[in-house]
Parts: sequence; C-alpha cells; structure tokens
Amino acid sequence: VRVELFMAENSFADMRTNIRKLAAVVGESERGERLIADFDRDLARLRAQVPSGQMPVYADIGVNHVMAGKDTFAAEIANAGGFRTVGDVQNFSGYQTVPLERLLAAKPDLVSNTTGYDDAPSLSTQALNHPLIRKLIAHTASIDIPSRYTDCATPESLKAIALLVEARRKIDAARGGSTRGVR
Repeated sequence: VRVELFMAENSFADMRTNIRKLAAVVGESERGERLIADFDRDLARLRAQVPSGQMPVYADIGVNHVMAGKDTFAAEIANAGGFRTVGDVQNFSGYQTVPLERLLAAKPDLVSNTTGYDDAPSLSTQALNHPLIRKLIAHTASIDIPSRYTDCATPESLKAIALLVEARRKIDAARGGSTRGVR
C-alpha cells in the first residue's frame, strides 16, 4: 500500500502545496490546479471586501484559553478576514495558552469561544465559562465560526474568511467607518 506523508498547513501556500501533492498522487493534477485557481480567485474577492485601516483584534478562545499566534493557519484566516489575532498583538508564534490578564490586555474587538470541545467535563473546558470571559463576550462583538472551516486547511476556509469579513464590516460600521483605538 502506498503511503504519502503530508505536512500540516500553516498558511495558504502550504495548503496549495498539499493540494498539488494530493492531486498528483491521485492523478488529478489539472483538477487540483482548478481547485487552487478557484480558491485564489475567491480569496482575492473576499480580501477586496475588507475595509482599509488598522486591523481590529480577534480572539478565538479555545479550551484552556489556547489561542493562535503568528505562523498558524488560524492566523492566516483571521488576517485574510481583516483581523489580527491575539498572537499577532502579543507577538507569539504557534498556539499558546493565554492567561486572562494577557487576553484582556489585547483588548479584542471580536471574540469567539465556541469549540467542539467546550462541553467535556474538565477544568480546561470550564475555563471557557470564567466570569471574565462571559463579561468579555457580553461586551464585545462575537462570532461563531464552525471548526470545520478552520481545523483543516481546505478551500472551506473561505467560509470562515467570509464570516470574518462580514464581522469586520459590522465593527467598522458601528465605529463610523474606521477602527478606533489603534493598538
């Protein structure tokens, strides 16, 4: 049995590489190139809809307060949708547990704490219900992006980007067309 190893994707470029590799393995190189061309066209269309100006901060709060930093596929999606991640603001790469104090210091403009693991009986999932997290969510724009759009690097990530672009437009409109509070 032939086995192929695919590296995890941390960017759209990595995703394109893996699509090309898979397409070649299954003898569908043309189809893979069409898929990439369609993705790139739709990505450009979405990026063109992102309002100009300072990118607001998006906090996607995972179990144990794990959040995406630079050099992650999650950050690539957030950036394409017009947002910086908490990791972008706090200058870390990869995924890290972010203490509540650092999360609040990042002053997120958009938050999400929906995860496929938020109902498991553990202390790490209970952290998602911390009173400060609840208060942050109550006083900040929030979004629910299904994990199937962000967990794996596929063209489905365009759906997450579209949701973020719409959230960005709403945030900018609520602020009179500009993102205040440059951080």
